Amino acid sequence: MAKNADYVVSDPSPRVRYRDFREYDILLQLLFWIEEPKLGGKYKHFIIKDIAKRFKEKGIRLPVPINEVLLKK
Repeated sequence: MAKNADYVVSDPSPRVRYRDFREYDILLQLLFWIEEPKLGGKYKHFIIKDIAKRFKEKGIRLPVPINEVLLKK
């Protein structure tokens, strides 16, 4: 998706870094470069929305830890 976005430069190419294993997930980092850094926040927003849309289409849900509370009488 990032490499197909017209605002992302092709060199260097976008890439994903695996940053960390955590208790409930794997921390990933998407790196992509643009010509106009002042528009970085806007383009990041577009990429995140596209990722969320594709996750939804594929039925991918992000894990959420569940806490249980037990009440005693």
